[in-house]
Amino acid sequence: MPPRYWRKVVAAATGISLAFAASGLAPQWVGAAAVLICLGLLVESFGRDVVWQFRQRHAEFVVVPRRTESAAEPYQG
Repeated sequence: MPPRYWRKVVAAATGISLAFAASGLAPQWVGAAAVLICLGLLVESFGRDVVWQFRQRHAEFVVVPRRTESAAEPYQG
């Protein structure tokens, strides 16, 4: 799957909201609302990936060999 920054955003938001809800700093309904919002974000993120995989199921995959560095080649960073 291609990398997406949105996955990182959703994972971070989920972790923060779960910690916030478990801390008890806010009323219970606020924590529950935060968790439900992040649940929606997780469903959207995973759903988008599932749809992408479903659409790519018959695509031809081309394996691109990784470039390996040898001692003779200087690092070009």
